[in-house]
Amino acid sequence: MTGIPIVTGLQFGHIDDLLTLPFGASAHLSATAQGFTLRMMDYPHLV
Repeated sequence: MTGIPIVTGLQFGHIDDLLTLPFGASAHLSATAQGFTLRMMDYPHLV
């Protein structure tokens, strides 16, 4: 184990249906056997 959360399989980069991950935002990752939720906060351009 690394001791830090690692998420794989997110669609980001140079693809049509992408996910934008803002650098510098605080995030809260909640994971269960059914999936995960990634909540971003404290970033000036999040809506």
